[in-house]
Amino acid sequence: MVNLLRLGKKGRWQAFVWAAFGSALCSGASAEVAAWIRQWQDRAPDAAEIKIVSATSDVLAKNEVGRHLDIKAKAKVLTVERTEAGIKPGAVICIHYDLWNADDLLPGGTPIRIIATGDHLMAFIAKRDDDACFAPAAEGQSFVDAARR
Repeated sequence: MVNLLRLGKKGRWQAFVWAAFGSALCSGASAEVAAWIRQWQDRAPDAAEIKIVSATSDVLAKNEVGRHLDIKAKAKVLTVERTEAGIKPGAVICIHYDLWNADDLLPGGTPIRIIATGDHLMAFIAKRDDDACFAPAAEGQSFVDAARR
């Protein structure tokens, strides 16, 4: 940590300029990433605010990197932003997906959230072909805390 008082007036000014430049650079990148994530969410066929009523996660496989999980949940639909599947407020829907959950952080995008009983989420989902359930449709941003949206 730099002691700004020891830098003198010129040094403090330079530190301020570099901090402002870095902040502007990062916020620009953040806005670009946010727009990209929003595109994924906008392409999801169904978007609804949900409350997870029950959720289970079963371990399908395990290795030195992490676990392969099978996630199943029942969720009550609170509001509907858009729907191709005909979701209605008050309905209880099934959510089913599987994912690899790494034990440690790995490089790459945000992993899909492991939903849990009681979660209040905005869900960007799509109807599965093989059953009557829904699956994530916006990668790691498929399930977002409803309060953050």
